[in-house]
Amino acid sequence: MNSFYKYTFQGFSSLKQDEKESLLQTLSVYLEIHCQISKTAKRLFVHRNTTVYRIEKCEEILAKSMKNPETTLQLRIAL
Repeated sequence: MNSFYKYTFQGFSSLKQDEKESLLQTLSVYLEIHCQISKTAKRLFVHRNTTVYRIEKCEEILAKSMKNPETTLQLRIAL
């Protein structure tokens, strides 16, 4: 499972630790709340635009769309 996690999130390894943590936390909550931006923002106590920015950044790093069910399943399993 550890190697699956490392493979899935390999793009995050080049980030600073605090940025990596905030992005992964946002991604985790986003997936937990079934990909709802506003509820994710409320749970994290951040502005909705911050949440959108972080999710887009995750998509860029992973080179995958969060709208793809296979991608979100892979990320849920890895997390």
